[in-house]
Amino acid sequence: MSWPMPSGATSAGPAPPAIALPWPTRGVRRPVRVPASRHQRNGRNPQREASMRKAKYAAGMLAGVAVVAVVKRLVASLPLLGGLARPVLDLFPTLLVGPALGAALVYGNEQGDLLAARHVVRQKAGEVRQEFEAVVRDVREEVRAANEELSRRLERSQDVYDSTARAAVQSVAELERSVVPLIEREYRSIEAAARRALQDGR
Repeated sequence: MSWPMPSGATSAGPAPPAIALPWPTRGVRRPVRVPASRHQRNGRNPQREASMRKAKYAAGMLAGVAVVAVVKRLVASLPLLGGLARPVLDLFPTLLVGPALGAALVYGNEQGDLLAARHVVRQKAGEVRQEFEAVVRDVREEVRAANEELSRRLERSQDVYDSTARAAVQSVAELERSVVPLIEREYRSIEAAARRALQDGR
């Protein structure tokens, strides 16, 4: 009896016998080797890159605050221009303009275009304007529908008022035709009876 030759075995030496395992191997999960990502192959860490990017933006915002503060101080120190420019400079708070300017410069440096932030702001402003116009259209349609519903309700109320007024006028006319003559006849009969009673008493 000869043992089966495993794949890759040569006839130079006896092959080890094939031993049946006492447990089933079907359905056993084997570890899967995940290929390294492009950042790992290049020795780059995405988390470290994100941290560095945040640090650059923070440094740029601080630098923007410092630059805006220095420029405002220099302009305000000018003899003639300082007094005229002070109200205008007060319209640009350092803590708002500085970080925005610094972040815009860092973003422009990343994109290779110092005016890239302006393009992004213009694009976002266009999107906001489109959203605002859509909201205005929706609100306008809702107001128009509400006005139409209110007009219909007013028309129905006017119809009810007119029908009620007509019914009241008809009721008064019916009273004048039927009830008032009856009351007058009864009053005349009572008056005649009273006169007869007075004449009989004499």
